[in-house]
Order: sequence, then C-alpha cells, then structure tokens
Amino acid sequence: MRCLTLAGALAGLGASCAFLDGPAVGPVLDAFAPPDLVRVADDADWSSDWVVLDSYRSSLEDETR
Repeated sequence: MRCLTLAGALAGLGASCAFLDGPAVGPVLDAFAPPDLVRVADDADWSSDWVVLDSYRSSLEDETR
C-alpha cells in the first residue's frame, strides 16, 4: 500500500509510474491498485530513467547496487 500511495503522489506531480507484477505483487495490485496502473511482467525486458525500490526484505547493500 505504501508504494501505491507513493506512485499516486508521483503521478500527481506528472511522473509516469509502473509496477513490476510478480507472483507476490499481483494479488496486492489486483486488490488495491487503480485500474489504470501500468503493470509490467517481472520477467519482461524493460528500462526506466528512475526506479523506486520499496521492500522490507532489501538491505542497504541491495538498494545501493
């Protein structure tokens, strides 16, 4: 939910947002995401100017790679 709130705030400022949609994320997006949210398969070939990582499982080392 926190990442959906952040994406909504960024989109409100003009950013384009998308979510990597994997097995753990899909059910959350199904339940809580707005229908127009862009979802990208987690095994898709994609690129971005910026990436926001929001995971309680990630360490500082993971996030600074």
